[in-house]
Amino acid sequence: MDAEEAASLKQKMEEQERIFEEMRKEKELFEKQLEEAKKIFEQRKVEDKVDNKNPFLSNINQDMAMSGMIKRPLKAGPNVVGKQT
Repeated sequence: MDAEEAASLKQKMEEQERIFEEMRKEKELFEKQLEEAKKIFEQRKVEDKVDNKNPFLSNINQDMAMSGMIKRPLKAGPNVVGKQT
């Protein structure tokens, strides 16, 4: 193995290490974003939990299996359905 081959291999190895480091950083960022999304999902899940004792809106559908699949609680004060202008 001559000096050119050694330098070429060393350069390839450094490039692979750089790529690996970038991938590790991207993975960490993805995992952080995933954890944040899970927290938001759980928070909304608790907020959207419908108590059948309180008033709520529910969907109706011709297919009975699909009726009642979406339920949204009505909160105290004004409730807006659709776009708020």
